[in-house]
Amino acid sequence: SKFLFVNTFCYTVITMTEQRWQQLIDRLDDTGGIEAREIVPLGDRPGTIERVVVKTPRGRFRLSFSTASKKLEEKALFSKRGGSTVNIQVRYDETESVHWFTLEQAAADGSTWTAVDPVLLGL
Repeated sequence: SKFLFVNTFCYTVITMTEQRWQQLIDRLDDTGGIEAREIVPLGDRPGTIERVVVKTPRGRFRLSFSTASKKLEEKALFSKRGGSTVNIQVRYDETESVHWFTLEQAAADGSTWTAVDPVLLGL
């Protein structure tokens, strides 16, 4: 049954939305497949990454669903002084968000994660 679940979960990866992400997490939680779960801030922009580690017959996978404010504008601010640096000013939307999903598989020793394309899994 867990193998079939992996097939279902990889199919939904292609069109992941906030609602589908939550449904996926709920199903994983109900089956007891979640090993670890964390929410961390994005380093370079406002937003968060929700990470879930699951164990399946195909190995350990890390699912990450990122939510960030939509970037509206990016400006380079120059100074006319010699030896000065360029400052980049970025403006984000306070109401709209963008989302992206990543899937990674753990190495056999568990020390590294490698990005996986769900299509390559034959699903």
